[in-house]
Amino acid sequence: MYVVDTELGRVLRFTGPQTDCDEVVELGADILIMPAGIAIAGNQIFVSDANRHLVQIFNFNFEPIGVISHDG
Repeated sequence: MYVVDTELGRVLRFTGPQTDCDEVVELGADILIMPAGIAIAGNQIFVSDANRHLVQIFNFNFEPIGVISHDG
């Protein structure tokens, strides 16, 4: 399960049971500034970065593989 934490500036990946908060991985620390939304399609993760007016595209290893710019 993936959750956007806007204030933290990260995407959180929960790898264990949903009730187990010990298995949380923080992603995007060096890439995202203000993540605001997330979507998964096929083998890609799309994260909107509100202040930068773009959508970062990641693979499931959370490696950046592309960017979609949009007007703000």
